[in-house]
Formats: sequence, C-alpha cells, structure tokens
Amino acid sequence: MQIAETYIILGTIIITLIIVILSILFARYFKLYKNVVNEKNTLEQTLDTLPVEIINFDKKTSSYSLNALAEQLLRVKYHDLKKLARNPHNIENETFWKIVSEGKLIEKVKVDYKLDESNRVLLVSQFETNTGKTLQFIDITSEEEREEEVKQSEKLVVLGGLAARAAHEIRNPLAVVYGFLNVLKQESNANEWQLSLMIKELDRMNAIVEDMLSMAKPGNPQLKETFIEDILSEIVPLYNHSSGTMNIQFNLDIKRVPLKLDPRQITQVLYNLIRNSCEAMDGTGQITIETCIKDDQYCLFIKDTGAGIPVEIEKNIFDPFLTSKETGTGLGLPIVQRILEDHNGTIELFSNSKEGATFLITLPLDYYNR
Repeated sequence: MQIAETYIILGTIIITLIIVILSILFARYFKLYKNVVNEKNTLEQTLDTLPVEIINFDKKTSSYSLNALAEQLLRVKYHDLKKLARNPHNIENETFWKIVSEGKLIEKVKVDYKLDESNRVLLVSQFETNTGKTLQFIDITSEEEREEEVKQSEKLVVLGGLAARAAHEIRNPLAVVYGFLNVLKQESNANEWQLSLMIKELDRMNAIVEDMLSMAKPGNPQLKETFIEDILSEIVPLYNHSSGTMNIQFNLDIKRVPLKLDPRQITQVLYNLIRNSCEAMDGTGQITIETCIKDDQYCLFIKDTGAGIPVEIEKNIFDPFLTSKETGTGLGLPIVQRILEDHNGTIELFSNSKEGATFLITLPLDYYNR
C-alpha cells in the first residue's frame, strides 16, 4: 500500500515537473513568437515609410513580401505576388517579373512596366541581404519624358541653326532663278506649261525656306492682352466662306479669358492646326474647339473627325520634316511647338483614333491672375 502511494506521489511530482517545464518552454516560445511578429510588423511599417517601392524575398521561408508603395504602383496584391514571381513567363510585364524570379543582382536598370493603356519606366536595383534578396525600384516615367523633351528641344535648336543658314544660302539664288523664269515666260516661245511647272516648284521651295526660317527663329513674341475667341473669329470665316471644295462644320465652346500672347504668332498656330484637320478630313467633316481652365492653365482642345494620325508616326509627329502628306514639308507642327514654347505653353496629341485626332494646347494664366 505504501509502495503504491509512493508511486502515485512520485508520478504526480513527475507530471507536475513536466507541466512546469512545458509551461516555461511554451512561455519562452510564445515570447519569442511575439518578438518575431513584432519585428515583422516593425519591418513592414519601416518598409511602408520608405520613399521607394520594395519587394523582399526571404530564403528561409521562400516567401515574398512587398511594401505599400510597391503594391500601389504595380497594382499587385500580396496573395498574387508569389504566383507572379514563381511563374513569370508568358505574362504581361514578363521582363520585370523575371528579375524578381531569377534574383539576379542588378543596379539601376530601366525596365518598362505596362499599366492599363500607359507605359511606365521603372529604375530597378536588386541586392542581397542577410535574409535573402531585396528588389527596390522607383517610377521615373516623368523624368524620362522630361529628358525626351530636352533632347527634342536640343534637336530643334541645332536644326534651327542649320535651317537658318541653309535658308539664307538658298533664298538669293532662288530669287534670281524665279525672276529669270518669269521673264522667259513672258518673252520666250518656250513651252508655257513647263515654265509654269518650274515656277510652281520654285514657289514650293520658297515655302519650305519660309517654314525653315520660321522654325529657326519665329521671333520673340510681342505679348499683349489677347482673346483666343477673337483670333478664331477671324480664322473660322475663311473656311465657312471658302469654295465648294470644303464642307467644314465648326463647333466652338471658347471661354473668354484674357491671355498674354502674340496675336500674330498664335493665329499662325491655330491656322496651321485647323488646316491640318481640314486636310485630314479631305475638306469634309467637323472640327470641335473647346477650352477650359485647369491648374492655372488655359487648355484648348482641337478635335477633328478625320482618319487620325498613322500609328507608326504618332510618337514622332513633332519631329522636323516628318509628314504623311505628299506635298507637306513636315515643319508645320515643329513650328507650332516652337511658338508655344516661346509662350511658355505646350502642345500634345491628346487622343488619336480612326475617328479623328485631338490636340491639346496649354497656355499660362499668369496674366489673367494678376
């Protein structure tokens, strides 16, 4: 009996000791778990406060994580991240996800990333850490666009100088040849249609020279209070009362706002754009011109119902001498862009489709806000 009681007491003591030891171990592991969770939360909060987008790979757990900025930019949720990283082939933005998947160490590599209808440019770097690898990236699309604008401006400056020199060299002998051809046409028995054709081609050459000079140096704008509505009121009737070869309907919604502009130069801008629209519609269709005020800018939209601009030249329409017209010089839009830049304004192709093209002009409202 005493032996049985001794075993019971001893068993109770052993069980108690085991429970105490397990409790201590559980408490320690629970504390360790809480520390890990807290460290994880602290790390995630730290990553979310960083001004760069980050994707982390933990080699111990083979798991991926991303901060809030990366989730917002990539439009990828946490639960989709592993699937994209594990199988990056034959999917949209394959190049980017291959970098994530392969884990190659890179530094400041530009990668295109498509979002809906827009293309973004990401500057990507990937490096090793104590726990795995970290990919960090930022969106540099705006910087790339500004760099392209600077390059375009530099090209125009160089081309403008060449154009000015070339135009002056061409103009003098051109005038001499033109004069002698007119004399021959009046006094000679030479074939009249041949002389007329040569004079016509010389006129075309002279028009190119004039455009080159305008692009090279349109002249400093003589700024004064001007209304876009007044300029259009002079241009539109020229088309409304033109010959029967044109059937253009204008839809105008113009805010009457005073702007600080050179009326002559802005007339040239609007005339060139409206003429382009008429030619794109073969002289028949609708031109809609609307304005609005946004972010201290006067915005002017010119939309036509033509066939649109060919996709293959859409990105280069402001390049000099680029044209889809048989008789065009390819200098109209560069001249328009140059004039608007001199007014601290901009022009861009706002939309383009087979139903027509829309150009957006922005002009500063600094004069209006005084």
